Amino acid sequence: MSSPNAQLLKLIPASQLKRHQHQRICYKDGDYWPTYKFLRAPESLEELVECHSIFSILQETNDTRILVGPLQEIGSDAVSFEAVDAKNPGGLVTLADDDRCLFLMYNHVNCTIVGKSDVAVAETAAFLWSLQDESWRIEICCSTRRFNFSVVSLDQLNGLFQTHPNVRIKLDVTNISLAQSRFLAEYPDRIDLILDLSAEAFADGGDTFVHCLRERKSSFGALVLFAKDYTQNENFRLLLQAEAIDKLVLPYVGPQQQIHLIFSALVAEVDLTIEVDAAQGLDWSRMNIVPKELTIAFKVEYDSEAHTDCVCSFFRRLAELGDFVKLDFDLCYESDSSVPSRVVTALIDAIDANQNLQELALYQPHGQVTPYLQDIFAAVARHEGLEFLRLDAYPAETDPQYNMLKELLKTNRNIQVIDYNWYTFTDDDEIDRLYAFNDFFGDCQDLLEESMELLPSLVGEILTQCASHDFRRSAFLMANHTEALCELMQYSF
Repeated sequence: MSSPNAQLLKLIPASQLKRHQHQRICYKDGDYWPTYKFLRAPESLEELVECHSIFSILQETNDTRILVGPLQEIGSDAVSFEAVDAKNPGGLVTLADDDRCLFLMYNHVNCTIVGKSDVAVAETAAFLWSLQDESWRIEICCSTRRFNFSVVSLDQLNGLFQTHPNVRIKLDVTNISLAQSRFLAEYPDRIDLILDLSAEAFADGGDTFVHCLRERKSSFGALVLFAKDYTQNENFRLLLQAEAIDKLVLPYVGPQQQIHLIFSALVAEVDLTIEVDAAQGLDWSRMNIVPKELTIAFKVEYDSEAHTDCVCSFFRRLAELGDFVKLDFDLCYESDSSVPSRVVTALIDAIDANQNLQELALYQPHGQVTPYLQDIFAAVARHEGLEFLRLDAYPAETDPQYNMLKELLKTNRNIQVIDYNWYTFTDDDEIDRLYAFNDFFGDCQDLLEESMELLPSLVGEILTQCASHDFRRSAFLMANHTEALCELMQYSF
């Protein structure tokens, strides 16, 4: 077995461990896990990742164990771990009846905390989540039988959010207390939170959390709810009236009543996965859609005419309303079926009709929309207010010279074409020059808002510093600001 970082951890001989500290923690081949103790406090969670093995750490201050390894299955009485390699076979941890247990799952490492008291487990959890880390998501998981989440103090919760300010945090827990509910809803900075709005998760069913959210005046951030049907949940109905929520995410939306409720929400943005099979029969022409930013994934089978009609009707409704600022679509969620041309036609009509649109995103991991991209680019080209077009990938196989993108950038000077990580698509040559000129174009357009007293000197400064060695820029500047240049020349003699 590979040895963990010698400067961080020290192996504890089995003879020095108490019986309950090692007897139930073993590899699948029967050998016990090695148990270590910290020689010093780690500077980041990455130091544990660098150990590249399955092992346990004894926190001597409170007699808890940190089990480091990739989780395979969480049961009521045991936890199994996947094998890392031949030297680190998968492990099995058998839990005693009085064991308390909490799971912390990061992008690149999982930590299982086992102890004899909820308070001790919470202390160790707070120690771990206080460590710096580059994860974009953290999941905290426990069962009612194994851990009482209400013992986590507000100071410990505060440490979680302060250490990871831009991280999506999932609380798959039970018995969130009233004080914790108030803390989550009133946390002063914007957060990205996943939780279950139910009586199982909240001690009061979510009453305090929802009430505080509705009273909140500043932006809350993003709230992601578990994939459940909340139609009959009164707190869910009240939550939709919380204007402080910037983005409400529901991974599953099926029942038609739930769709009506969500689109009536007062939040800025909704992010939904719509089960088209369940949404059939909806009268989209009467649907009131309040949020102006939509992220929609359609779970759809386009072999069905009824499914296709439903999606087209939705786009026609967006065109009728015509007041959206962001539209983000996955037209074939979890499917590689081709998109019918009439769906794309309806989408383009919606793009044309929404002249306040600032961001358009199309996710198509299987290239279902690629045959229609030229038509979509043409719609984007005539949309002067659009700032961002997001694609999961540029179709370099069908357009290796990026001709569609170049033509778009020559026609629409305001647009940026980016991927879902906000990186600009480019060929590192002509496209970069087009973006540079378009930035210059935008700066020149901004001059029109300057006062007449300042305009001549600003035009002269741009001409000498930014356009003197570029004929195209010089010609553009002189053609569009002739009067200012004449005035500048008049005062120069």
